[in-house]
Amino acid sequence: MPVINPVSLPPVGVVRPWAFRNAASSALVTLCRSIHTSATYTVQQAVSDWLEGGLPGRSDRTRSIYREALRPLLEHIGTRPLRELTARDVRRGLEALGEWA
Repeated sequence: MPVINPVSLPPVGVVRPWAFRNAASSALVTLCRSIHTSATYTVQQAVSDWLEGGLPGRSDRTRSIYREALRPLLEHIGTRPLRELTARDVRRGLEALGEWA
């Protein structure tokens, strides 16, 4: 699995919800574009793999923050096969959260 360099987030302890949403969305699209997968590999599986092995040097707390930031979005698009995911899917998932409408 390739190592993904995530978008810079604000320092831990600095709460900027929009920054987490933007970073999570960007990281998800970057992840999806960089992996060649099987037809059954889902967005949820890719994100789990990225959180476990694609963030070298990141603390467990940072991984936990990323996981929590992505959780609501993954409830909408997590079961979709990764190779079929589009930017439109991500946008619709974000809109479904009600914060991007």
